[in-house]
This record gives sequence, C-alpha cells and structure tokens, in this order.
Amino acid sequence: MAAPKLLVNITLTNGEKETEYRDLRLIMSDMGRWDILRSRKDWPKQEEAPALWMQVVSYYALIRTGEIPTETNIDTFLSTVVSVDPVDDVEAAEFPAE
Repeated sequence: MAAPKLLVNITLTNGEKETEYRDLRLIMSDMGRWDILRSRKDWPKQEEAPALWMQVVSYYALIRTGEIPTETNIDTFLSTVVSVDPVDDVEAAEFPAE
C-alpha cells in the first residue's frame, strides 16, 4: 500500500526576508523523528499540539531534502517559522489551474 502524499508549503524568516518552500513532501521518517524528539523534550502529542507537530515534521523534511543545514537547531528553527500550510490537493499543487 502506498503512503499518502503529505505536502506543505512552509515560510521561514531570518528577520529581514521570508523564504517559502513549496510542496515539501513529509514522509514517514520525518514523522518518526518527531516521535523520538517529542519524547525527549516531553512535548505534547500530535493531537494536542498540531501546529508544533507540523513545524517539527517540516523541519525534518527540510533537513532530509537538504534545504536547510543538518546542524540547524530545532529551537532556532521554530523561531523562524512564519507559516506552514497543508497543500490540500496533490494534483493542484503539481498542476495549478490557470
């Protein structure tokens, strides 16, 4: 069975400019890393903190894809997140209507 495609658009800021990453694919390994980190940091479960979950899973996806350096600290990263927006329709994300 194929895993569903979970895509997000995420915008980060460095305080001067914003950078958007579009159609970032979140995969199971990103979610597994959330589970490990959540336990270590004693953070709430995904259901109790969906915004935190989406930011952290996106963080791991950005590292996995090489979009941000692997040495990026999670707490520093969280302070740069402007928005994380799920992409509802995978086809719409790949082939926008004109």
